[in-house]
Amino acid sequence: LEIPDEKGNYPCHLAAISGNLEIFEYLIDLNIDMSRKNNEGLEPIHFLAMHDHLELLNRLVELAQVDINASGECGSTPIHYCCIHDSVRCLETLIAHGADIYKANNHKTYPIHAALENVSRKCIEVLFAEEERKQRGNEQPTPKLLLVVNENEKPGRGSRRWSFRRSSISPSKEMPQMVTMVNHINLVDCEGDTPLHTAVRSGDLEQVKLCLHHGANIMAIQNDQETPVHYACSKSDLECVKLMLEARPNQIELCLSMVNRSGYTPLHIATLYDHVPLLEYLVEQGAPIDATDSTGLTALLLGAKKGSYRSCCRLIDLGANVSSSDANERNIVHLMMLHYQSGIQGMMRIFEMSLVSQDLVFRKDSSGCTPLHYAAEHGRHCMVRCLLSLGVTILDRNAEGDTPMHLAAQRGRNKVVQYLLESPEGIRALYQEDVFGQNPLHRAVTQGHVHVTEMLLEKGGIFRKCHAGNSPLHLAARYGQLEICQVLLKLSPAMLDQVNFEGLTALHFAATNDCSEVVDFLLTSGAQIVPSNDGVYFVTDALNRRHYNTLKAIIMHQRWPEIWNQFDGTTHCVLDGLIREIPSLYAVTYDFSVLQREKDIDERIKDPLHRVSEETIASRVHRFRIFGWVLFSVITVHILLKLFQLKQQRLEYFHDWSNTLELLLLGLANALFVDAALGGKMPNRKIVGAFLMLLSWFNFMMQISRVKYLGIFIVMFLQVFTTVIQCLLVFSIVVIGFGFVFHVLLREPDYRLRRQLLSNLYDNISHHTKTWIPSREFQLSEREQFDYLGISIFKTIMMMFGEYEHSRTLIYPLFGSTEEATIGAALVFIFYIAFLLLVPIILMNLLIGLAVGDIDEVRKTACQKLTIQQIYWLADLELKFPRKLRHKIFKSSVSWVECQMKHNSRVHHSHKCEPQLAENPVEKRFVDSSAFVLLTRAFVLEIEMAMIITRCFDICRSVTRQQRKLQQKHTV
Repeated sequence: LEIPDEKGNYPCHLAAISGNLEIFEYLIDLNIDMSRKNNEGLEPIHFLAMHDHLELLNRLVELAQVDINASGECGSTPIHYCCIHDSVRCLETLIAHGADIYKANNHKTYPIHAALENVSRKCIEVLFAEEERKQRGNEQPTPKLLLVVNENEKPGRGSRRWSFRRSSISPSKEMPQMVTMVNHINLVDCEGDTPLHTAVRSGDLEQVKLCLHHGANIMAIQNDQETPVHYACSKSDLECVKLMLEARPNQIELCLSMVNRSGYTPLHIATLYDHVPLLEYLVEQGAPIDATDSTGLTALLLGAKKGSYRSCCRLIDLGANVSSSDANERNIVHLMMLHYQSGIQGMMRIFEMSLVSQDLVFRKDSSGCTPLHYAAEHGRHCMVRCLLSLGVTILDRNAEGDTPMHLAAQRGRNKVVQYLLESPEGIRALYQEDVFGQNPLHRAVTQGHVHVTEMLLEKGGIFRKCHAGNSPLHLAARYGQLEICQVLLKLSPAMLDQVNFEGLTALHFAATNDCSEVVDFLLTSGAQIVPSNDGVYFVTDALNRRHYNTLKAIIMHQRWPEIWNQFDGTTHCVLDGLIREIPSLYAVTYDFSVLQREKDIDERIKDPLHRVSEETIASRVHRFRIFGWVLFSVITVHILLKLFQLKQQRLEYFHDWSNTLELLLLGLANALFVDAALGGKMPNRKIVGAFLMLLSWFNFMMQISRVKYLGIFIVMFLQVFTTVIQCLLVFSIVVIGFGFVFHVLLREPDYRLRRQLLSNLYDNISHHTKTWIPSREFQLSEREQFDYLGISIFKTIMMMFGEYEHSRTLIYPLFGSTEEATIGAALVFIFYIAFLLLVPIILMNLLIGLAVGDIDEVRKTACQKLTIQQIYWLADLELKFPRKLRHKIFKSSVSWVECQMKHNSRVHHSHKCEPQLAENPVEKRFVDSSAFVLLTRAFVLEIEMAMIITRCFDICRSVTRQQRKLQQKHTV
């Protein structure tokens, strides 16, 4: 009863959730604390209110001492949960026991707000009824909330002086104010919403009627200065607006004039969300149609800005002032061009006559822009055509001297530029300049708009300089516009070396702004390397600003020798600047351009470039030496263990050849480590290492033999290996014989003298080139391999495994174009065919026959040997167990009948499930380890007894032979 679950609920919480009356009463009788909270801060009384368990709530209130106004999650009381879940019965019970209906939670949400937000109509009626009962009984509700109304000031349009707030001001004669105690309908939450605001937000008209019936104020404002009418207009709830205005007809004019924090009236909000029927109703009720917000926007201008064109058309029909403008002197046409939305073309066609008659399409705003400026800048090509058809000129300038052509070219509006060029004044606009002397072509090349630049040049754009003397190529190079530079130089190559008023070329601008691609292109195009008026070259600008990419492009360019020769020995020497400013780039120049690289590149690469390289490598290698010492320690411990076993077992230790292998392996490993620690001075350390690796992997293979299903293959491999070695010992005589024969018959005459001559020739010409012969060891042909006896025998062994090469050995020398002589050609063929018949064919067939015929015997023998090994392993393992544990696990005796029954049951089960396992004693599963050990020991003893008897017979036969020999000698 004192342990909560993962959510922190105690049994009392779970009983309250389930509604089990008997359990709940039993817990109360046990004096369980009913005020415990779970992880969310809820008590059992909150769950009772949430699930409307009336009987349990009555028992809890009557029998237990609980706080009827206990705070739960976010400070909500049980009354809040009743209002949220419409638990009207529990609400009545809580009120009857004195619950506070005016207590708010941590978010200042009152029970009335919770009921209205969740459309709990019955709870709303109960709350209002309780409030009326208290008022009739002269019970004051809450003395903290006051409605303060200043009678001396009359609120006008947009007044914000009507407010509900918390106050501790008490009525006094000095303050000419009317103070009245508020009730449910005037309570505000943390956002300042009254119950009427909440009811309007819920969208339930019955709740709105109920609030209006209890005296709700339709002009009450919340924290954002919005009234319930503003809420209804934002939801396009026409019926709700009608309901509130009809309920307070004397407040309609004042209510429709009130504004929120943004200065929006209800008409602004209706226009903003394009609610045309609501807009018409508000205008009919007297809403000010030309009222402005905080930025000077009327409802018409706000609709044009937000794209509510249906509302705009309706407002114009209702008499809205079309010529009105905002704080920036922008009229409706300006705003439509700035904030383009679908449907604007239809509106322009409908009102184009009135717009033209009032000169709205020609007016300028505070920045001097006409609607055409905004349409061209934002790419409204359809509106540009419409405005051009209305007679708007494209030569108007704004405060910065920009025409619509300037703005369209700067933003890359291809279609707009095309329409403007096709207009009657298009050619004139092409040459217009702004306050900086830049025409539309300058704007296009600055931003890198290739297509616009090509259109302007096709229409006759000229390459004029601006007021600073910069040509279009200067501006394109400054901003790194490579494609623009290519287009300009293709049409006017003369611009390449033009200078501005400061003597700067396009190459200067590209180098100054780190435009490496443009620098490379200008150098390739043949730009002259000239100084500015201050005597500064483009390379100097790049060096002073440390532009790595630009300097690298200059150095890697094919004109680098020209630049080097021009500045060598002057104050503008590039190498001095590279060493001083960017030494890493100078190193690149040093390796690939300045110095002649050495002839022997391999030796130069192998030599260390700096002493730091050796120190760095030494420090890195030193970190990994600790792993070598750890390995050395482990190997040393193993060697000591092996020596301890050798001391105990003496010569018996070497009866198992695997012990000898492991001891040799560990000794060689430590010897290699000691040699590496002393500097690697062992003469044949690579050979020892290779031999050590082979032994390691072979030892690993032998360790696999302990695995149940893999050990049999290792044992079979060793037996087959023994058979092959025995066969090869016999047939090696034949192979050696054929090796001698081929050495005699296939060697070339005077081969030693010829090879000595070639070696002397190589020594004489080796100082001229090293690419003629890769090394002193000449490559031997197939026949030359038989010139040496050792190689001849090795070649014969390889021929035994299928590497014949008879074409190069016999056919080509005899019937080719060479003049080499062969001793006894027919005899060579006879011996060659005899070798093929005797060695590869007979030997391979013999080995295959042995493998096929002996496979069953090999398998059985392997199973027996593996069983013997496993028995010895188990016996050794059994001795390593503690005595008490060994007596518990292994039985000291077992009857033969019991073992035979277990053996028969296992064989029967194996025949049912896995027939193959019954034939192989190694693969059988054993249940009782002690019985298995005894049986296998008996089996091993039988095998050993058979071997002993066989050995005894051999001894007897040898003794008999010796006796016969002695008798013969005695007779003689």
